[in-house]
Amino acid sequence: SLAPWLHHIQSIQGACLLANGQVAPVIDIQRLLMRLEEKSPNLEDGFLAPKASKHPTTAQTTQKPRILIVDDSLSNRKSLALMIEQMGYPTLTAIDGLRALQCLHEHRISLILTDLEMPRMNGLEMTQAIRIWPEQRHLPIVMITSRSTQRHRQLAEQAGVDNYLTKPIDHDTLKQQLQQWLSKPLAA
Repeated sequence: SLAPWLHHIQSIQGACLLANGQVAPVIDIQRLLMRLEEKSPNLEDGFLAPKASKHPTTAQTTQKPRILIVDDSLSNRKSLALMIEQMGYPTLTAIDGLRALQCLHEHRISLILTDLEMPRMNGLEMTQAIRIWPEQRHLPIVMITSRSTQRHRQLAEQAGVDNYLTKPIDHDTLKQQLQQWLSKPLAA
């Protein structure tokens, strides 16, 4: 038994033998993530997000526009973030609408790219919450989803989404969206 050596590591449930004969730990991912979140509440996708200052400095107000990517799929968040960062824009990511609203409280965001279907708070609910938030209601929101029906487009429009795109999104379409929405001055 490995219990005497692993009892102090709470996220290890045990061990197993791999096909090549090596011993591998069995990790309780949910417990591990919960412990990480308890220790670092600003942990997002494995990176600590910096706390935003309540009073931005001159350097912060002249920074490049920051894009918030909201999607429950880690691979979608990572691929969009990579494409956007290669275009020279900083990004933040959120796993769902609730995390996105938290990001908006903590960071200055210039554009949101969001999925439609997510746990806890979907893209429509998040958009509706932002549209009634006086300081954020004019923030551009582009929905990028696999749902391509007219019904879903209408629901997004009714919620207040500025543009609706279907997955997969290519580099040129993404670049055009960034240019379109980041060139417009935000209404007060």
